[in-house]
Amino acid sequence: MIPDNLSRVLESNDVPTSFEIDALQAGAAELKAQSRALRKQLRKVEARLNKHLGALSTIRRIPNEIIGEILAYALGTPTAMDKHGRAAVLNMGLVCRSWRIASLLTHELWGNVHIRTSEELSGSYENIKRWLGRSGALPKSLHLYYNAPQSGRDDHLLSPTTLRLLTDGPPLDHLSFGCEYRASLEEFLFHFQLNRQGAPHRPWDNLRSLDMTVTGDFDDIWWFDTEDASNSIFNYLPPITAFKLYFSDEDVLFHTGRWPGSLRLNIPPALLERLTSFDISCGWSGPHIPAMLQHCSNLEHLSVDLAYMKLDMEDEDIAEQPFPLDGILLPKLRTLQLRRHSEDVHILDHLIAPALTSLDIGLGGYQIAREEVETDGTEEDKHFVVDSVVSFIQKRSKCQANLRSLRLYDVDLADPEDLIKLMDAFPSLTHLTLDKVTLPPDDDFWSPLEERKYLTNLEHLEVLQVDFARSRHTIVDIFDMLAERGPLRCKVVMSFETDQVQVASAYWDYLSETKDCGIDFRIVPVDDHDDE
Repeated sequence: MIPDNLSRVLESNDVPTSFEIDALQAGAAELKAQSRALRKQLRKVEARLNKHLGALSTIRRIPNEIIGEILAYALGTPTAMDKHGRAAVLNMGLVCRSWRIASLLTHELWGNVHIRTSEELSGSYENIKRWLGRSGALPKSLHLYYNAPQSGRDDHLLSPTTLRLLTDGPPLDHLSFGCEYRASLEEFLFHFQLNRQGAPHRPWDNLRSLDMTVTGDFDDIWWFDTEDASNSIFNYLPPITAFKLYFSDEDVLFHTGRWPGSLRLNIPPALLERLTSFDISCGWSGPHIPAMLQHCSNLEHLSVDLAYMKLDMEDEDIAEQPFPLDGILLPKLRTLQLRRHSEDVHILDHLIAPALTSLDIGLGGYQIAREEVETDGTEEDKHFVVDSVVSFIQKRSKCQANLRSLRLYDVDLADPEDLIKLMDAFPSLTHLTLDKVTLPPDDDFWSPLEERKYLTNLEHLEVLQVDFARSRHTIVDIFDMLAERGPLRCKVVMSFETDQVQVASAYWDYLSETKDCGIDFRIVPVDDHDDE
């Protein structure tokens, strides 16, 4: 114990004697030992306290279904899971028992499998079957894409695992695959025709949706053009209702020098008539697309990707693949997407869609304008985008009362009158997206919309990938236009080709007043997805 007589040095600034120094050192050592013992005891008490507080934590009361939704969001569901995604799902389930239960309850984590390497297929039938089985009654999909340039065949299509999954595996809603070799595609499709055991109850026979991509230097694209349409390879497809068909560009596939316009794809009219959704990417010259669309009487969704080619058709090609020149009626079509078109959208000159509600046009940087050109000494209007769109909507389809959504991507709006013409064709517009659109001077663009009382029903406006140098005028003019039209609420989303924090901080005071005008404004990170 510390002697009482140490109070002399403990309560003063006097110099301790040698005896007092020894006593102070002994006392300090004893106090340190007591301090360590008390700290150890305190840590134990705090650990017990934290356990008690943890047991009372609100997060423990979060339902497993909510935890599962968080896991699904973190893992990017519903994106198809490749081996890395599947490993991430399993690792999440190893964190704790609750996370494991939550992951098993979240069926969407298990319903989409993406195979990228041949090693993933080798001997993996039971693993893939078990994985898909955990998705319960949700629709299941299988994606088969990887390159095997050295093998000379598409091993992912001809793998015993793939063929068994499509013959004996769990029910599949969707199949997506790519192929580089004609012989592999032929052998794959003939397999299900020649081996009918289990039909019509095989997963292959009950597919609802199919994505097929012909990529690379396909060895003989003319193989599709059979003398007898009944021998077409497309006759061996299951009775799908959603079809995505992608072909490589014209200069890749037609290396023989033959004119692609005379090639007939020979997709059976019965297959096309069943479709409710059709995505076609075919940047070839010729009437392939209109010739197919004439049979698509039940389509509700259509996406046409021309890979920046024109819809170039010769008379002799139309004679080989005829279609109604006065217009192709698509009576049930509601959404139409035009992807990677060049300076025109002449596909619209051949369509009639009276039930259309949404139009999405991607041009690739070309002007959306009407230009006057001289032909034989006279001036005439060159048929460009605006004329095709307006004629398609107002004259042939007469769907202006139904149209609610318009999206323009990578378009040069050189003349503000062109947007005015478009707005005349969209009197009921509620959603407008201008993505990567080059606008004329702001006073010439937004002001006419305000003056002519357009967009009176607009509820959602997106102006994306805007030049930051014009950000102030763009923001102010948009708000002035919306504020002028009245109290109808509108959600405005913008992105800029620069730091969004810089934009938000520059106009924070101004933006803070927008909610008083019924405007919900957000600045989001730029995302140039190349219109995919």
